Amino acid sequence: MNLVTFGCSWVAGVGASYDIDNPDDLETYKTYCLDNEKTEKYAWRTLLSEKYKLKNINKSKGGSANQSQFRRATRLFSNRDFNPDDTIILWGITSYYRDELWFNGLKMYSSFSFGDSARDNSKKYGDFSPKKYFFDHFDEEESIKSLKSNIRHWQDYFTAKGFRHYWFDILNETNTIENHHLDFGQPGKKDLMSQLATVTGLEILNDSYHWSSWLIDCDRIKHLERVGMVNRHSFHPTRQGNQTICSLFDHHLKTILNV
Repeated sequence: MNLVTFGCSWVAGVGASYDIDNPDDLETYKTYCLDNEKTEKYAWRTLLSEKYKLKNINKSKGGSANQSQFRRATRLFSNRDFNPDDTIILWGITSYYRDELWFNGLKMYSSFSFGDSARDNSKKYGDFSPKKYFFDHFDEEESIKSLKSNIRHWQDYFTAKGFRHYWFDILNETNTIENHHLDFGQPGKKDLMSQLATVTGLEILNDSYHWSSWLIDCDRIKHLERVGMVNRHSFHPTRQGNQTICSLFDHHLKTILNV
């Protein structure tokens, strides 16, 4: 049985090997964060797959835009034949304040976000400025329309093929997932970060948070850092956070697999 996963770093498991009992300095965190073998071992998708004896085919990637995930899905399902009876798909929608473009200098697609000011003068992007791009070309309403259209396309495709497919927002409710939306069973906002905060004791009072302030003023992140669910260096789920996220998905897998 295959478990196919799509999403950004919160699905990929960036920081998953970092234990709250590790030394709390940046260099130690980087050592753990860059250890791909340990990241794979402790990511919630791996824990979930091991528990139910599933083969995880992971197409999520840290920092990737939704456009990147749609492109990866096209490549995957065009090049491989999956038996719908033996395949479960979990797809996490990330912020629509990310985009993806082809870079001739890199000879590859690369994702970036509105907040990538640190990369503006990077050799990686040359003269390209993510901030300027968003100011000149980004429109929130059009971005949401495009995202909804892509989600509907893949939902229609999976439904027509007979795949069991389940969708969830990762960082904030985007209101773009109209069908097959996972409900983690906690009150309040239904995105994964809010549900993780709720299940660990935070009463969600704010109905929404803006992309530009979620790392600074977001009550969810502050709470999750206090209780050891995310690290203070990059605010990604720790080993303990991934274990808790795994438990949020556990009920759904039991129902899906009828165990």
